Amino acid sequence: MSVKAEIDQLIKQYPVFVISKTYCPFCTMAKEALKNYAIPADKIKIMEIENCAKIKNYTSQLTGDRTVPSVFIG
Repeated sequence: MSVKAEIDQLIKQYPVFVISKTYCPFCTMAKEALKNYAIPADKIKIMEIENCAKIKNYTSQLTGDRTVPSVFIG
């Protein structure tokens, strides 16, 4: 499966989808903020990446930015 197809599928499948890095303080803040909403586990997906240029390249097409976190809601 291509990166585009995988990301598109996850965005469709989960009402809340986050692309994150474990060591990123901004990602940590975003994930902590989402915890305040008691989102059911089957409605949220957090994808932890390391240095995946293909994912960053595709999310930049979607959002205009290559940085994380990338948070997709609805």
